[in-house]
Parts: sequence; C-alpha cells; structure tokens
Amino acid sequence: MPLTEFSLIRHGDGLEYCFSAQGAHNGRLAYKRSDADLWILWHPRWGWYAPAADGSVAGLSFSLPPKEQANRPPQGPWVSRKAGASYVYDLRWGGESRQERTVASEGASA
Repeated sequence: MPLTEFSLIRHGDGLEYCFSAQGAHNGRLAYKRSDADLWILWHPRWGWYAPAADGSVAGLSFSLPPKEQANRPPQGPWVSRKAGASYVYDLRWGGESRQERTVASEGASA
C-alpha cells in the first residue's frame, strides 16, 4: 500500500510539518508540505530528499543510504539546511498529528 501522508517533526521545539502525496516525480510518489510549496521527492542519486528552490539538496534522510531506500521516504532522522542553519527532524509515516498522538497517549496512561 502506498504511503499517502507523513510528518517531519523538528527536534528541540517539536514543530511539525505534514506532507501528503501529490502526483509523481521520477516514477515515485511526490509529497507536498501542507502549508507551503515545499516537496519531498525521489532522486536516483540522492534517494528521498527535499529540494531547495534552486534545485540543490536542502534536506535528506539520515537513516538510510539512498541504495537502501524503498518506495517511500524512510522513517527516522532527517537533516535540513536553510539560510546557514541546520535542523534535525524525525520523519513519521501516517497522517496522525502530534496533537492526536498526545491525546491518545494521555488516554492510554489514564
């Protein structure tokens, strides 16, 4: 079953970006961020990556080398760079938001 949604959750402040499948690129699904024109795409050399506006690499999976990546962006750590700053994120498959996970975990511990 194809992956239709995932989130990138930034370390440190928990900021969450949600992505959903929107068409295809290089023969695989392409994922667009819900609040901006930012994408996670497949590239034969780089694997799954986030392109910058100029086409350079702005973010990559830090969990698997490209040759080991399957037909979906790998879960686990991702790194990105923007305007001289670097960020670390966790990619999590599925459409469940952090708020929904928090509510579910609070309910389970009650």
